[in-house]
Amino acid sequence: MRSLIFTSILLAGCLAANAQRVISFGVTGGVPFTGFFADESFTPAIINPFLGSLYGVDSYNGSNRYTIGPAVEAHLPFNFSVEADALYRPLDLRQQDYVIGPGPEPPKSTKYSSWEFPVLVKYRASSRLIRPFVEAGPNFRAVANPLGSSLSKSGLSAGVGIEVKIWRASIAPQVRLTHWGKDAGAAVLKDVASERNQGEFLVGLAF
Repeated sequence: MRSLIFTSILLAGCLAANAQRVISFGVTGGVPFTGFFADESFTPAIINPFLGSLYGVDSYNGSNRYTIGPAVEAHLPFNFSVEADALYRPLDLRQQDYVIGPGPEPPKSTKYSSWEFPVLVKYRASSRLIRPFVEAGPNFRAVANPLGSSLSKSGLSAGVGIEVKIWRASIAPQVRLTHWGKDAGAAVLKDVASERNQGEFLVGLAF
């Protein structure tokens, strides 16, 4: 009986140690270096000649701020792995209305939130301490309403970086680029468009 208990404990320990090598958890965060919203100028199809009518809208991106979220990675043979992130990114949409007579109104800012879910295949070079890597895969996003139903929900991401081992942790600075699909173009987006090519500088911390 004692030998069976000892064997069970030993087996559980081996499985736990192996799981730590196969699956790693961490956090990824950084700063976008491109805007989320593209610069857009919109003119209504019909302009009312009376004073006070709208004759134009400029839309543009505000501050890029930050992106951050949890990450999980499954390590595969031959230096391959699959990483999945859930990255939160606050958005800042700036708009300026132009009115006949008074002219341009003060810019107004609207805050939105966005979540991105990249699923990336990663390949690391063989090395002990510093390991360059490349990654690529699909990316999915969800943006708060009323824009969420009209913006593109998927794209392709690719990145390059280096991973540095420090004791049991790894730090991985990288540059990641994403090309998003075309926006749906519903009525709510008549004067708003997302930037299809986006880039960000990220740092991953995994255990």
